[in-house]
Amino acid sequence: MMAIFRAAHADDAPELTQAAIASFHYDSVLYPEVEIGGPPGYDSVDVMLRNIEEQACFAIVEDDQIVGGMVINVMGAGHYHLDLIFLAPEYQNRGLGTQALQFLEST
Repeated sequence: MMAIFRAAHADDAPELTQAAIASFHYDSVLYPEVEIGGPPGYDSVDVMLRNIEEQACFAIVEDDQIVGGMVINVMGAGHYHLDLIFLAPEYQNRGLGTQALQFLEST
């Protein structure tokens, strides 16, 4: 099934946060020298909600389930900064990250 990329909504914040936690914690499985953690606020529903309200935030959806997300800072004058991109571990290495970046480039 093809992933859907859509603007995130406030009620997506808990699912997006869970996907972010799973994604960033999985780094410690892949790289044992890396401690469990992630960027500031990655595990906070409140921070994710703020990202949704204040930034360009997208949900990555497959099989009617949020499996990842992207947070883009709008810098102005057509400039953007990809702040976060994350996928739940079971959806990694399937081309979804590449599709996500292609979506951003075309948006």
